[in-house]
Amino acid sequence: MKIKIRDSMIFILILMVFLSGCGAIIDPQKNSHTNEITSTKPNSGIQIQDGLSSTQMATSPKLEETPIPTATETPEPRYELMVLRGYGGREFFLTYDPDLWYVDDSSGRNILELIGDTNCRIYFQWGHGMDPARHDLETWHETIGQTDFEIVRWFDIATRKTIVYKFISADDNSIDLSVENPRANPLSDYCIEQAREVISLSEMRGFEP
Repeated sequence: MKIKIRDSMIFILILMVFLSGCGAIIDPQKNSHTNEITSTKPNSGIQIQDGLSSTQMATSPKLEETPIPTATETPEPRYELMVLRGYGGREFFLTYDPDLWYVDDSSGRNILELIGDTNCRIYFQWGHGMDPARHDLETWHETIGQTDFEIVRWFDIATRKTIVYKFISADDNSIDLSVENPRANPLSDYCIEQAREVISLSEMRGFEP
């Protein structure tokens, strides 16, 4: 009876040793599997290249500032005066832009001529006859500044082109300016436009210096 009990105990001890050995073999596999899974987790931190700090990586590049263009001031045009002597020795002055006009005094009278256009000349109290068979006129009143002018336009009947354009002060006829040329050639629209500018500038000064 004692022998059987001893044999049973020996068998139990052998079984325990065997089981403990199997557990030791399984555990490393579990740990290895666990480590393998753990190693596959992505790194949640920000990867930083060698030689660059996190501050350098986060800093955005500076954009170059575009200079704001400044408005350039347009120089004021310079004006000059041309004296005109009317009947009775009365003096008048025309204000003009010397970049557009020049004074032709070769005839002993001051005449404004548009630079680059010999057909565009401003005369003062320049009277002459017109051929009614070839020329006709139209007149109207126009206020320039504070002065009422009678505008007289002579034109060629055949072409309807302007050949004389006159400004006459309606109150006393003391200001009598005509835009024309000795050859009765047609006047351009630009010529009349610039002549009107001279009259406007001069009127602003009261035809005074």
